[in-house]
Amino acid sequence: MALLCLGEIGRRKDLSNHVHIENIVIESFQSPFEEIKSAASYALGNIAVGNLSKYLPFILDQIDNQQKKQYLLLHSLKEVGCYWNSDSKTQLTAV
Repeated sequence: MALLCLGEIGRRKDLSNHVHIENIVIESFQSPFEEIKSAASYALGNIAVGNLSKYLPFILDQIDNQQKKQYLLLHSLKEVGCYWNSDSKTQLTAV
């Protein structure tokens, strides 16, 4: 539940002042529970929405370098894309 809440907050507020939050979330990808992995993926994608210039390159780099986590990282990237599609006017003026 905490990861889902973190994702919702991250979508609305830039969390980049929380040092290495992206690494902390990615650590949850190692969980034996699929629900936690999925929540972490959702959280990472939504945190990226809050500060695309910082977190989008991080996600793309991780996709290239982390073969075992690629599916979860692509899910994170999908969250970014879904948000842009649903709120493209606001996002285009914000960036």
